Amino acid sequence: MILVAQCREFSDPTLEHEQDCIRRRAPEGLALKFCTVFDDQVVFDDPHLLDGITRVIIGGSAAISLAPGHKNNDYTKASIITERLKPFILNLIRLKVPTLGICLGNQLLAQACGATVVFDHHRSESGVYDVTVHDSAHRIFRDVPETFAAILGHHDSPDIVPNGSVVLASNPQGPQAVEYRPGIIGTTFHPELNKADHEFRMNLFPDYREEADPNAQSHHAINHAVQVLRNFLA
Repeated sequence: MILVAQCREFSDPTLEHEQDCIRRRAPEGLALKFCTVFDDQVVFDDPHLLDGITRVIIGGSAAISLAPGHKNNDYTKASIITERLKPFILNLIRLKVPTLGICLGNQLLAQACGATVVFDHHRSESGVYDVTVHDSAHRIFRDVPETFAAILGHHDSPDIVPNGSVVLASNPQGPQAVEYRPGIIGTTFHPELNKADHEFRMNLFPDYREEADPNAQSHHAINHAVQVLRNFLA
């Protein structure tokens, strides 16, 4: 069974959209269990939460940022995310549960491994960008070309690649896929989104559309980024 830990509130329309995106990439018959960090009934520091779980996905959030310096950001909710998920992530590392952190989920993995999440305007990305694979033999890049297009939407980034981590893919803005510990992988890009999904998100969060850099848009097909998630779920 795959556990998907979401960083979205019950009132967030992207909560169900994220679930739908992941379901569409999953092999038929694969059991998925979804929970949100804002569900007070879920005890994330209880190792028994992982009973019967073979892999974990930690999702993103367009509504909440971790780094200081954002206007109109709810830092109380950001603290809930970090305080509840850090012991959860440390359990994942200790138990060697294969994990994929997406966007904010990637930032949380980096944070748990010693990085600080910072608001870095020069590394912000919004739109479709090229990503270059450095380890094409890695299972998550099976059937993925050396350069592929991926959807990105973030303002924050880890300040460092933590010690013991391996950069699996990058672009000029920085690391795009990092293996923080064996089997514990984070992606800055969104492997759950295709172009229609991205358009849906842009309609909900127009600030990201306004910030999109038309000069950075990729001309490669977007389907290879989605293959990364399929590979993780396979």
